[in-house]
Amino acid sequence: MRIEDVDFNGLRALYHLLETRSVTQAARRLGTTQPNMSRSLARLREVFGDPLFVSTGRAIEPTPMALALQPDVERALSALRAVFDPMARQKREDEPFALRVATSDYGTLVVLRPWLVQQVEARPMTTLRIVQPSLETIGALERGEVDLALIPRVELDGLEQFVFRPIVDDEHVIVTRRGHPLARGRATLERYLACGHVVVGNSVPGFSSVQRALVRLDRSRDVRARVPSLLLALSLAAETDMVATLPARIVRASGLPLTTRPIPFEVEPFTLHAVFHPRMTTDPHHRRIRESLFSKPAARGRSRISRRPSG
Repeated sequence: MRIEDVDFNGLRALYHLLETRSVTQAARRLGTTQPNMSRSLARLREVFGDPLFVSTGRAIEPTPMALALQPDVERALSALRAVFDPMARQKREDEPFALRVATSDYGTLVVLRPWLVQQVEARPMTTLRIVQPSLETIGALERGEVDLALIPRVELDGLEQFVFRPIVDDEHVIVTRRGHPLARGRATLERYLACGHVVVGNSVPGFSSVQRALVRLDRSRDVRARVPSLLLALSLAAETDMVATLPARIVRASGLPLTTRPIPFEVEPFTLHAVFHPRMTTDPHHRRIRESLFSKPAARGRSRISRRPSG
């Protein structure tokens, strides 16, 4: 028997024949005639190579094969109804979902942490797995190994195939410990460059808009430490005289005793994008998660730079 030999109406006919044990009642339920139902039964007998039902007077009794088929028929119809039933689709959308996100400390603290707190308070819970973004993220998004990337937009081959949606606007600030000399008075370019700096190195090129701005000015920083994470850079800035230059929202989200100052030169604004494969656009779980992430009130809108200590 091939799947092509049985259509949806035949499956429904078999279901109602099993339920009613009557050709007449089964036909009435399906809104068809008794002759049509008899033809459907004849077709089913041919497909399964079994009588399926035998007459016992005014009723029909299922054969052992028909009884064995009954639970499978019920499950198959239930699955088919779910495909076309809006309420069933909504139920699937509300089921737990394992979300895999590629992002840095910034996306984790500024976007995912407040979102995850909200998820914990709601039901069902989404399971979250975070990986560091890298050049391998492009392939992981293509293969479906990562559902979403929260990264700045950069020019890399392969990224043009994905959907980009801006989710956070921010601007860079000078970050120092409380009581740092640069936290007092005007933070001029010369005073800024005279400090030792901690910078964040990335495995994805093109992220450092601060470095690009300094190259345009034909100036350079005295880099004392190059670290792999924003949080480590913030920690070093809080505990040493090294200066960090980072997006403002991550400073506030860190909760560390830090002071922020405006940068004394023009730097491109920082925008974090949600990046995903076009095939995920209509996926109900993915769409629900995207909408909940984008609806966070702190997401869009440029942050305000404060001269007061942060944390």
